[in-house]
Amino acid sequence: MTKRLLSLLLALVVVIGVVPVLNVNSSAAKTCYSVDAAISYASKNWNNGRGLCAEFVSACLNAGGADAYGSTVSVLYNELVNGGYGTAYKLKLTNGTRGSVRMADNVGKVSKGDPVFYYCNVCGEFEHVVLCNGANSNGYMQDYAHNSAHNGKKQTYTYTHCGTDNWTIYSVRMNSVLPGYRLEIPVISSVSNTLTGVSLKWNAVDGAQCYRVYRRVPGGSWVALKNVTANSFVDTTAKNGNTYCYTVRAYNGDVRSEYKSTDAWKYLDTAAFVSATPSSAGITVKWNKNSCANGYYLYRRVDGGKWSRIAVIKGNNKTSYVDKAVESGSKYSYTLRTYSGKFYSGYDPAGISTEYVGTPVVSSCANSVKGITLKWNSVEGATGYRVYRKADGAKSWTYLKTVTSNSYTDESVADGVTYTYTVRSVVGKVFCGYNAKGTTLKYVETPDLTSAEVVEDGIEVQWENIESATQYYVYSKVDGAKSWSRIATVSDSESFVDTEVLPGETYCYTVRACSKAAKSSYYSAGISCTLGEIETELPAVPQE
Repeated sequence: MTKRLLSLLLALVVVIGVVPVLNVNSSAAKTCYSVDAAISYASKNWNNGRGLCAEFVSACLNAGGADAYGSTVSVLYNELVNGGYGTAYKLKLTNGTRGSVRMADNVGKVSKGDPVFYYCNVCGEFEHVVLCNGANSNGYMQDYAHNSAHNGKKQTYTYTHCGTDNWTIYSVRMNSVLPGYRLEIPVISSVSNTLTGVSLKWNAVDGAQCYRVYRRVPGGSWVALKNVTANSFVDTTAKNGNTYCYTVRAYNGDVRSEYKSTDAWKYLDTAAFVSATPSSAGITVKWNKNSCANGYYLYRRVDGGKWSRIAVIKGNNKTSYVDKAVESGSKYSYTLRTYSGKFYSGYDPAGISTEYVGTPVVSSCANSVKGITLKWNSVEGATGYRVYRKADGAKSWTYLKTVTSNSYTDESVADGVTYTYTVRSVVGKVFCGYNAKGTTLKYVETPDLTSAEVVEDGIEVQWENIESATQYYVYSKVDGAKSWSRIATVSDSESFVDTEVLPGETYCYTVRACSKAAKSSYYSAGISCTLGEIETELPAVPQE
């Protein structure tokens, strides 16, 4: 039986060490001793002539919140010490049993607002009491006194009594918490998940020196987390997906309040962002999976404005979202909250940001004299454009160059090869969307014109052979004309004789090579030739 009783007592000790015990003190007193209030009363009433010294100091203490009273000095001393209002200390005087009280000699024994009692060693009775007003510039205690009328600036000293100056002086070091004091219960007003843990907030409790925060899992025992002096605390040890209950108790020395538990609260980590990437479809936002979540709330703000929720993603496996409602030239920021039932995580107030500019649209892709020339529209907000290419059959894009204009000529092309091009806009260091399909063109080299000369039937134009060409288009115009006219299609030669010419006219010629549907560019200046005048005089008739 003894062993069982001992085991039971040990078990009770363990439980009490973990679970906060309710304070059942039901006294109605709810104030601490206020030194300022006691001193304020003394400063206004030190010479009012009402009552004796004990009654004056009692009134000062009452003003500070201590309800002790003594009609005589000895009654007041016993009331304070025996009633638990403070602790009595014997003070050291500068000359043994007489003189002044130097504060440095009595550290921790007396302070501003404490009553100080004079005990006559000759007659063996308490004869006088004053209220300490701290130290003067010389380090000596000064006091408020009634019968001898001290105004708080008078240095405390002994005096002759019973024919001699022989005293023991005691202080009663007032407790900050008075007898019967009861701390109110801190009420937790806010529980929320943050990036670093579970955030708690509660009301301030009068007289509380600190607050002790406890936590438990549902059905478990309370565990003390930390003592804090503020009215808030963040539990950084909370684990993602775990459920907790919290409570807070106010403390002042050995006095502690009762407590009230919160409802069960689930902590959720937010999901970390991976990227926010502009694309031809909009901005693609990606984040890491939170396996304890039921889904995600996605928020967006434009150009530093206010956050607004743009999507609820149900299920924790989907970890990306394409924001299509974007406009070129704007900066977008995104932040995320995970949720599980009615609980949701904190969020990163900075989020992840990117500038968005639209996708350039290639308006022209054509063979030119120097290579393949691309042209595209201007995109609002773009600071440049990156040009990419892949040759026929290639799987990946090859970066060519970044330009600030709306056109580019690729001179590193080979005759007869088919190329696909795409352009993406740039803003700062951000590369935005592009057309993944691209624009395709077969490069056909421009034929060099080698000669244009008069022959018997007209003017013969010659050019260099282009390997990929299956035929050539020949163009001509009279010198000074603005437009070219195609005059022939040649499929098996690198020359052509223009018989439709008039004497005395200068003609310009140019040639384009064709490879099925693909056509080369041409030399806009062409090559010129003038057909000579026909003789206007007949030759002389031979004489017989």
